[in-house]
Amino acid sequence: MTEDIQPRSIETKFRKLLGKINPHLILIDVAVKELLCKDESGCIDINRIEDVSKKHKNAKLKVAHLELGRTSLYVTQSHIAFIYSCLESFLKDYIALSKKIYDDERSFNLDGVDPLRRAIHHAHVNKIKGKITHPKLNQKELSIYIDELDLKLLDYFRFVRNINAHSRDETNILEGMFSESDLIKMREKYNHEINKEVELTIRDVILYSQVCQQVAHDICQKMLDIEKVVESLCTKYKHISNPRKDNAITNTLINNYLQDKDEVDRLRIVFKGWLA
Repeated sequence: MTEDIQPRSIETKFRKLLGKINPHLILIDVAVKELLCKDESGCIDINRIEDVSKKHKNAKLKVAHLELGRTSLYVTQSHIAFIYSCLESFLKDYIALSKKIYDDERSFNLDGVDPLRRAIHHAHVNKIKGKITHPKLNQKELSIYIDELDLKLLDYFRFVRNINAHSRDETNILEGMFSESDLIKMREKYNHEINKEVELTIRDVILYSQVCQQVAHDICQKMLDIEKVVESLCTKYKHISNPRKDNAITNTLINNYLQDKDEVDRLRIVFKGWLA
């Protein structure tokens, strides 16, 4: 397979994009908190905010009537919407790459299915050569590509984004969505426990970015029939001897196809030291 159809290409593009925007999002959060800092009496200095606004050519901005305490929440919601749009762009790249790899231009009729599941569905159907008897992937099939907790987290942020985008009334979508074991795993994996939607902070935005990057890696890693890839690599490197052959195939699987060491070790056994 050529360089332009390797999963690493779109995963790296997406990871670099989030790596560029995340520091800017943090700076915006810092700026808002600095602007809204309270004085010695514990009140937000409205005059200071309006003076700063005038300095930046917003002389008509009046803030006394605003719920200034919610400003950080609105900024956080905007960050979530922006990351969501980046994720959607990645998923479009994912489907386009799947079509290119498998030479399959079909678009599946998946009304009511979110972009993530739609993208995974496309890759899965191609990976198993179209042998599918139902329109939507079940949990067992989804679990091949994505960790159950990460899927729940992406669903949560998608619900938050949709609620905010459509100006719906506040709800408590967090309630009942995550079990206690989910929260324990969340703290262990990401060193943070998600807040409910009316209490979201920049740390939740960072969590969202972390989960997006993890999911991008995971679904790209599982996108291909990796044993077919190994077959082609064994053919490509059949004329060189070990350990050069082992280094070449191992590094290609890890660097270009995102496989981890345990999977490479398994494949090495399956292919009898890359001889099969």
